[in-house]
Amino acid sequence: MFSPKDGRRFSPDYILIINDAENSEMYYQCLIEPKGGHLLEKDTWKEEVLISLDDESQIVFDADQDDSQNYVEFLNEVKEHGYKEVKCLGFKFYNTEPRSESDFAIDFHNRMPS
Repeated sequence: MFSPKDGRRFSPDYILIINDAENSEMYYQCLIEPKGGHLLEKDTWKEEVLISLDDESQIVFDADQDDSQNYVEFLNEVKEHGYKEVKCLGFKFYNTEPRSESDFAIDFHNRMPS
């Protein structure tokens, strides 16, 4: 993942996949990054990138010939299951000190469509 502001790169530690079982049309990729309290200030830019994903990212089903074969296979598999959209969501860092678990839980609840 790259910061849209300055191109810095990082890889979130966890990806949680959530399927919209009720409608079978939406496939969510939730990016989660646990972060120790001593790194919160230094890595603020990463949290900002994660939080901005809902507004600034888009996953399209039209793979380009220059895309990797893995990406093409991923899109084909998602389409085969009937999903019409893939939504990428990022969340505040998971941290228990100085923040609390509830900070992450509230952010997760607020960002996930109901």
